[in-house]
Amino acid sequence: MTQLYEILEYFKLKKSGYINQKIEKPSSILPGKKNSLSFIDKEDNEIEKKIETTRSLIILISKKIRIKNSKKILIKLENPKIEFCKILELFFAEKKKNIIQSSCFIDREAILSKNIHIGSFSYVGKAKIGKNVIIGSNVTIHDNVEIGDNSEIGSGSVIGSEGFGFLRKHDLEIIKFPHVGGVKIGKNVRVGSNNSIDRGTLENTIICDDVKIDNNVHIAHNCIIDKRTLITAGVIFSGSVKVGKNVWIGTGTVIKDHVYIGDNALIGVGSVVINNVEKNDIVFGVPAKKKKL
Repeated sequence: MTQLYEILEYFKLKKSGYINQKIEKPSSILPGKKNSLSFIDKEDNEIEKKIETTRSLIILISKKIRIKNSKKILIKLENPKIEFCKILELFFAEKKKNIIQSSCFIDREAILSKNIHIGSFSYVGKAKIGKNVIIGSNVTIHDNVEIGDNSEIGSGSVIGSEGFGFLRKHDLEIIKFPHVGGVKIGKNVRVGSNNSIDRGTLENTIICDDVKIDNNVHIAHNCIIDKRTLITAGVIFSGSVKVGKNVWIGTGTVIKDHVYIGDNALIGVGSVVINNVEKNDIVFGVPAKKKKL
């Protein structure tokens, strides 16, 4: 719980008669909660009705939306949804305590920085963990893994295990390709729950800064995911995939090995990507094809 004046000060607005009013946990616009904070970012025919009937006290609203006099506190912004997220993080989000649970196993050669949280029954091998990292419960982090500052690894994830590296000889005997690379995860990366990121065969598998990965994602050996890419749930990367900056990959997508995806590309939900995707392209389908604009 916070107070109204703190939110007003955040937006550099003048204090009002509600200065000592406490603000409850933020809520959706309808039905809203008494003395809570909500937002509206899209205009429709029901906006005025929503504002007058919601129980919320403060509403972040787009500057493009015109509203007559209202008893609510309306804060007009360029992007109310983004500002709403910032307010949630600053004033209302649960803060993890910097605790390493006694049930964890941490290798003596692991390098741990300050302010780290490690959940119950997690394993950390000969890895290097940056500052302010959060590691959930039942996480396995193998040797030769590096995790940058302010990153988060969700519960049940496995980082740095050997990938599927097998070869057939002429007589069809199967031999193993040993993995001697590692995994390097940058700063401000979010890896969701129950993910698997395999170590590289010779070089590192790399997840660059500010990448966000949803739950149940598999990233095979030698993949490189560049900055600010968003990967939604259930995506499968085969080996040696390279992904550019600012890419969006839809739920349930499967990407063939050695495929390259250019900067700013968008991959639609459930796609099977078997060919390279050029910069700024939008592709979807089985197999994925470029959408004609």
